[in-house]
Amino acid sequence: MIELKILGSFITASATILVALATYIWKIQREKKESNRTIIYLLLELRNVFINSVINTDRAIDGYLKLYLEKLNDQAFSPKDKSAFEAELRIALEKAFNSLIIDMKEELRVDFSSQFDSAILELSKHDPILAYR
Repeated sequence: MIELKILGSFITASATILVALATYIWKIQREKKESNRTIIYLLLELRNVFINSVINTDRAIDGYLKLYLEKLNDQAFSPKDKSAFEAELRIALEKAFNSLIIDMKEELRVDFSSQFDSAILELSKHDPILAYR
């Protein structure tokens, strides 16, 4: 009778240990998948940002110049030398757009590099070789 109680306790303890071990392994696998998903999401987000951040400045400047000149014509402003005025305005707009793009790229780099670094650190806990690449 005592041997049966000891055997029952041993079986119960063994089953509890197996369930705890299985749960722990499942938790580790889930965290690994979540970490990998985060890295893949950030890489895709970076790819999307860099693809969309390539702004065609010539097209933007042409559109803005056309709109600005229309507004000036609506206000009955006409420069003496229209082509020189447009050339000077184009140079000023190019400088402004280039400055804006440089600022945007710096903000994007700072914003994503911290997120990316933390995601790489998380990935290195689970898959150091993939994190190294």
